[in-house]
Amino acid sequence: MSVTGFERDCCKDAILINTRSVRTKDCIHAFLTRDGLEHVMEYRARKNGTNAFRLYSEGVIYLHRRENDMYCSLKDVRALKVRRNLLDVDRFLDMMPFVKLVAFFASKGPDGFFDLTSECFDLLDEGADKIRVLANFAERIFVGLGFASDFESCPSCDRHFESDERLGYNIGMSSPVCRECADEFPVLLPGMRRYLSFVRNMGLREAVGVEIAQESIERVCAYQRRRLEHFGVKI
Repeated sequence: MSVTGFERDCCKDAILINTRSVRTKDCIHAFLTRDGLEHVMEYRARKNGTNAFRLYSEGVIYLHRRENDMYCSLKDVRALKVRRNLLDVDRFLDMMPFVKLVAFFASKGPDGFFDLTSECFDLLDEGADKIRVLANFAERIFVGLGFASDFESCPSCDRHFESDERLGYNIGMSSPVCRECADEFPVLLPGMRRYLSFVRNMGLREAVGVEIAQESIERVCAYQRRRLEHFGVKI
């Protein structure tokens, strides 16, 4: 990093998650970095041809900031991963839930959120089932934020769950609970609980590779979406 007067240069690992045009020639890019979400201005991008790598690509961005500027300016980029399959028109809507999650949790997400997102995008680019990826991506966000679920006993009353018991959900605790302690019921069926318990200590890639019926993983994903809504993000 170099500092001259009120100006500063730096470089960061980054994943491009959004870009939009401003005025007639410039673009604002939203990058996920290891420090959170970074909005970066690229001047004259539309006239000169953008220097930024393609959407969802990953690499290093070189930035320049002047004091009192709202945005850093993009000076250069070095692409390390270009996820071309995610740019397919048919994949655009599939990516929206993931982009919303990344934008929402970028600055409040768990340690390792950048690497988790990178692995998530790799899996999607490779053609992994988006429902499996979303269900397991969300679960690892919750765990990283300190909201790991207890699948053995109720965290509210400490009663041990029966193996075939249907669980409810306690909004204040952000956790599955027994029926008596639940705000919502039923939420988590026995098969869903067994699956989440089985994959909880796996890495994202390994968890996504675990065989599960499509109907079952769709139920798990619906459960994760409801949990996310209680956090304030609707996907």
